[in-house]
Amino acid sequence: MRPSSLSSLQNVESKTDVPFNPVVRFVQLTVRFLIRSFWSEHSSILEQRLELETGDRDRCTVLLVLKSLSTVEIGVEEEEKCVWLTSRETGVGNDSRGLNCKNCEMDCEGQVTSEVRSELKPKLGLEFDCYDNVFNFYNMYAAEARFGIRCSTTRMCTLTGEVTRKEYVCCKQGYALTSTVSRKRRRRGCTRTGCKAKLAILKVKDKNKYIVVGFNEVHNHDMTTVDKVHLLRSHRNLTESTKVYSADMSKVNIPVYKQLSLLEVQVGELENVGFVNRDVYNYLRDVRGEVIGHDAELLKEHFMAMQEKNESFYFKMEVDSEGRMGNVFWSDARSRRAYGFFGHVVVFDTTFNTNRYRMVFAPLLGVNNHRQTVLFGCAFLTSETMDSFVWLLEEFKKAMLGEPPKMIITDQDAAMSKAIAVTLPTTFHRYCI
Repeated sequence: MRPSSLSSLQNVESKTDVPFNPVVRFVQLTVRFLIRSFWSEHSSILEQRLELETGDRDRCTVLLVLKSLSTVEIGVEEEEKCVWLTSRETGVGNDSRGLNCKNCEMDCEGQVTSEVRSELKPKLGLEFDCYDNVFNFYNMYAAEARFGIRCSTTRMCTLTGEVTRKEYVCCKQGYALTSTVSRKRRRRGCTRTGCKAKLAILKVKDKNKYIVVGFNEVHNHDMTTVDKVHLLRSHRNLTESTKVYSADMSKVNIPVYKQLSLLEVQVGELENVGFVNRDVYNYLRDVRGEVIGHDAELLKEHFMAMQEKNESFYFKMEVDSEGRMGNVFWSDARSRRAYGFFGHVVVFDTTFNTNRYRMVFAPLLGVNNHRQTVLFGCAFLTSETMDSFVWLLEEFKKAMLGEPPKMIITDQDAAMSKAIAVTLPTTFHRYCI
């Protein structure tokens, strides 16, 4: 009996109308306690046995590799035990469905082996200081052999947390998931063919290094053409200098596709760029994800930095009782100076629901002597209420340090009209057409 069956006993007890018997109840609780104790002890024994068996299998794998390299000698009985233990380990990409891919018209049962220089080809017993070096080495081999790689499985020590075993496989290992929903899809090539090519490494505690214990170079699919190897995911890399370059380009509103075209001209060919548009978009998405939850703090830090550069920069930010940003108003030195010359007439309008924060954007504009639009100040408001407009106009009067405008032009908003009557009683209020 397993612990999951105890709930059924409870259900039976609740449904039957048997009179309460303390002896029977005591026996039931005792049996239930013994079952739980036995199951927990049994499961811990299984876990210990599995951990010991896993450690023995890793040790046996290293012994077999060293024996194949004539580095160490082991007995016949120990060799048979090692072969038996290592054969129980599940191989990467094993599947009872075979190697025929239903989503691909090509025959996936062929064996393909690329001709690669011997110095780039992994060998059994090859040692590395860390698994990052293993990935870089295998990725160089994959680029020469014209296929992509990815990390498949990672085994870690439960006590120290260090990686003890790792496997890198071909990017076409496994099988693609087939959707049961019938809808029109664009025609694509076969992305997964159940390829068995892989590289397995194991950490040797004596040397504190990673040793190659398994290598299969046989693929069951055609290799990528030379002109498309740089498009494989493992061979694309967005360097730190490229990230800074892309960020600077984005500041001057240069789109990503034009950034890539410019880099292509600089390096000569698209193959030398090292990434595609999608990599830049993914990087910008990650950057935006890091900003979420800290955007108000970043805005305040930006305003404070602008104020340190120029003391004439003015801003005001409201914060509610829960620490969230409320209404915000700001005006730089140039806008405040322009108000001193052309602030007789102010145009005040709002735009709603044009940003992801669902805040009201309220610019205050004017016209100079060349009939050009000048900006006096900007604000983000949480709502289009009379209190929000009163707060904005009061902050606008504090920032300008001069006489209020002679005329203000707005749309026919009732809350805005009331706020102007309260804060600017001497200003002529006119509606725009």
